[in-house]
Amino acid sequence: GETQIVLPVAFLLASQPTMPVSEARRRAGAEPHIGVLLQDVLGRGGSGNTHGDGPGAIENEAVSPSRNEGSGGGYAIGIDLGGTSMRAGAVAIADGKLIDEYVVIQVTDRSPDGILGSLSALVHTIQSRTSSKLVTIGVGQPGFVCDDGSIKCLANYSDWGQASVPIRSHLMATCGCDHVYVYDDADCALAGEVKYGAGKLHRSAVMFTIGTGIGTSAMLSNDGCVFRGARGLIEAGHAIVVSDPEAAATCQCPCGQSGCLEMMASGTAIAKAAVDRRLFDDDRLVTAERVVEASAAGDELADDILESAARYLSIGLVNAIRHYDPSVVLLAGGVAVEMHRRVCGIVSKLVWKLHRDCDEIPILLASCEQPGVLGAGAMAVRDWQSVMRGDTAKEYSPFLRGATERDRSALYDVCLCTGDAGMWVVLY
Repeated sequence: GETQIVLPVAFLLASQPTMPVSEARRRAGAEPHIGVLLQDVLGRGGSGNTHGDGPGAIENEAVSPSRNEGSGGGYAIGIDLGGTSMRAGAVAIADGKLIDEYVVIQVTDRSPDGILGSLSALVHTIQSRTSSKLVTIGVGQPGFVCDDGSIKCLANYSDWGQASVPIRSHLMATCGCDHVYVYDDADCALAGEVKYGAGKLHRSAVMFTIGTGIGTSAMLSNDGCVFRGARGLIEAGHAIVVSDPEAAATCQCPCGQSGCLEMMASGTAIAKAAVDRRLFDDDRLVTAERVVEASAAGDELADDILESAARYLSIGLVNAIRHYDPSVVLLAGGVAVEMHRRVCGIVSKLVWKLHRDCDEIPILLASCEQPGVLGAGAMAVRDWQSVMRGDTAKEYSPFLRGATERDRSALYDVCLCTGDAGMWVVLY
């Protein structure tokens, strides 16, 4: 919490704040944007210091409209780029709630230009349906994100090769939005689930999304920041769970390794095992969902295939628990319900043999509708607000050098009551 931050507060006790905490809290409820409150405290709005050469001397300078838009109005667009479709939704900046229904576009042109065109069309559709201002865009996608916001090596678009696709610059140019952020889709799903779904009440979380592959993500504190490591290469789906050379040779992964978790426990792996072991006699497309249906109907071979996948997934979950010690593990994806039923007992036996005195880490099913969309929007809002905070700090820091202790004390109250104690550190 804010009160635990170590701050240079000794001087704050020397005088009564210009703006009482209750007044700062009231103001924060009416207009929570930190820039507006700083403006008021520094004398721009008529209260606070009014010395001719102090902060009050710049009262004619206005806060930029974009900053007011960030708290009192405007919206973010969250986009989830998948292998066969892309989904998007508009999220209000003020309260994080979905403004309208989700928009879905089927991917027909899988070329880089086709995907970029579809993304622009998706954003324009939402813009045409939403009257307030578009502030920021977040895009979750299954590839590697470069520093410039372009993407490459997408899992579901292997025919792209090593081509770099400029998502960020394209959307900035075609949609009139200066703040576009591109993320890993698993990170977006976790952010959405932690903010809106089953992970909402937990301090930290690890999420496994079981689909074509196995997407994984970790959030190690409740600040909404996903842990990505030094180079964004954390992929528990590519953790090696089969080490025997002979056995690993039969499960070669497209990533170049052998024995990866997703080659043993993903929806694709379950379907492949069903084909290899001739579970079905017909020529219909074999999917993991069909295997689950066969198991539910009493087919022992289908049940054995799912049990094998669950054992390997349990190894992945245990390793994640050992590495991150999260307060919750979340499962999502097409066969998550079936895997959840099978893995809980296995993981419990493996983990709590060593930690009998600890509370068990719950393994929960994801419950958020479209977590990728909502998470991309939430992450974009957070990153946009961070940029705005930095701009506000640059604008106001020079005035703090000439501010009185009373002004500084009032500013601290404002930062604390708007939930933006981090700004106090930035300002100093």
